Amino acid sequence: MRRLIALAIVLGVIVLLLIVAQLVLPGIAAHRLRDRLSKSGQVIDIQVSAFPAIELLWHQADRVVVRLKSYRSNPGHLGSLLGQTADTGSLDASAGELDTGLVTLLLGVTADATLRAQNGALVVQPDVPILNFITLTVFNDPHVEVQGVAAADAPGGFALSANASLK
Repeated sequence: MRRLIALAIVLGVIVLLLIVAQLVLPGIAAHRLRDRLSKSGQVIDIQVSAFPAIELLWHQADRVVVRLKSYRSNPGHLGSLLGQTADTGSLDASAGELDTGLVTLLLGVTADATLRAQNGALVVQPDVPILNFITLTVFNDPHVEVQGVAAADAPGGFALSANASLK
């Protein structure tokens, strides 16, 4: 009888620990990610979910949502950061303003240009007949394959979005 009681207590403690982990670990993971991203931008919201949450101890998540007001990074660092999300089932990330250096510099010049996905990279090509042979790669990373780019009207200008997959 004592063994049965001891087994019930052990199982109860394990269940209690799993419940506490389910409630606490996603918040801790979101806080750590917020701290990392805050070094290079303004974070609006971070959500991390995993079931069971103990997966987060091995850096695996079911879903991660990242909303940034702004993010500043060189293309290599951004790609490396995205590459670290390979064990995430679903990543939904957006930034109101993304500054990777070359993109901001190029868009600060008055000239028509086309931003497009090419061979997994993000490139800009001037829409000027004598310069249309120039292609400037603004994002290329071995961990990320850019598949498409889109633009839509937004207050004060337009919003760019890109679809990509992790390699």
